Amino acid sequence: MIKEYIHSLLADQQESWQVRTFWADEELPDAYWQTLTWTNLLGRPTAVILRRAEHLKAEDWKKLHPILGRFKSGIWPFFCLEKEWDRGKPPISAVLQRQAYWKVAESKGWVWRSPGLERKNIQQRVGQWAERQGICIPAEVQRVLVPSS
Repeated sequence: MIKEYIHSLLADQQESWQVRTFWADEELPDAYWQTLTWTNLLGRPTAVILRRAEHLKAEDWKKLHPILGRFKSGIWPFFCLEKEWDRGKPPISAVLQRQAYWKVAESKGWVWRSPGLERKNIQQRVGQWAERQGICIPAEVQRVLVPSS
């Protein structure tokens, strides 16, 4: 769902975006920090996606402050917090909530929240996927594949 959402945002842009994905549950490579700071003067703009960003250490969130404080039109950072929701809301660390860039993102409506794939929406998602693929799944088959209860 995250990938679909990001790609839909990128598709709405005039330019074709290159996508670079990194994972925060592993040690972030130097390439991540370079991709966030160096614009490609001759190439396509870059969407820099950090999956499982809830695993970032406090010092990494702080390290992002000067990077995100300088707008670069050729770089579009995405931070994906993918921890399971608690009491109907996504858990956002206090360290992240204190960052100025988080407050700006919240105030500008740049934060997208989704509980992800839940039992109650699996059948709908399978139907949407099948439609995009040009596949017709009869209702009886869908009920067997994805029981509603």
